[in-house]
Amino acid sequence: MTTFTSAGSTLWTGPNDTPQIATLGGGVIGASGSTYDPNGNVTGQVANLLIQSWKGTYGIGSVKSFYALLANIESDSYTAVAGGNFTGNGTGQHLATIGLFWCGTGYGEVGACSGVGAPDVQWRYLQEVNSDNFGKAVDFSVTQPNSPAHTDWVDSIQAAALDAVTQAFVQFPVTVRRDTPRQGSAWECISSLQLPGCSIIDKDTDRVYVLGV
Repeated sequence: MTTFTSAGSTLWTGPNDTPQIATLGGGVIGASGSTYDPNGNVTGQVANLLIQSWKGTYGIGSVKSFYALLANIESDSYTAVAGGNFTGNGTGQHLATIGLFWCGTGYGEVGACSGVGAPDVQWRYLQEVNSDNFGKAVDFSVTQPNSPAHTDWVDSIQAAALDAVTQAFVQFPVTVRRDTPRQGSAWECISSLQLPGCSIIDKDTDRVYVLGV
């Protein structure tokens, strides 16, 4: 695997690997599952490289590894899936992207949605809830007296929502992912008038806000 500068000079090479998916900031994921930064340094390993069909439905591996990989793919990438596009014919194609934005500041949520006039999601549960006692429901994403935090419930809910939206667009060349903040590069932070190490949320073609009630 060899990368080049805009002038055509060799930037770096990765022996015994071939590029599969372009990632944020000029990085790449190789066929070996190794993830590389823009300078060719290995930054991690994807246990099972995400393989998407024409319908863009499922990836092999756990839900968490699926999320982790999607979070590192640029929404405007021309190689966002292995093979360049959902047909896998090697031609790079810009795919439409729909991002699920979970309103709120708790576990698994992206940020408050007050700016768009939307209430935040609240992770609440009460056994045998009814119209009289629903106000006593407690936040199950954090530790409660006599009850541990159930962040796994949040993961399951969000995975089901992601699957539902994906299925809604199963006939179209659309990538559906969960909006996830990432640490911006120095240039991105400066461009957005923020300090180095700032948090960036990539702009998708379309965004679906998941609201509270």
